[in-house]
Amino acid sequence: MAYASFAVFQRGVVVGTEEIRKVRPLWWDQSVQISAIRRVHVPTIESGLWLYTDPDGNPALTIGGGLEAPDELEERVIQHAPSDAAVTGLGHRANGSS
Repeated sequence: MAYASFAVFQRGVVVGTEEIRKVRPLWWDQSVQISAIRRVHVPTIESGLWLYTDPDGNPALTIGGGLEAPDELEERVIQHAPSDAAVTGLGHRANGSS
């Protein structure tokens, strides 16, 4: 299994082979199965990612800004998302999609 961890102030995001997990002290961890991701949204005016399992519903997992290496996290999540998952938002720089 390959994992990448992005953390600051003891909160972080773990990108694993099967799930993406948001870890925060004193809160329950939140996660989403990578295979269930249907849309990755990169906000325009703030850093972070919004992961959707229903493209038209609410985000299943939101990852706020302030993490180490936000560009690397963005690229890793997009690379691990299913190939049919949409990538939206003007914040996405890799291929200019919106």
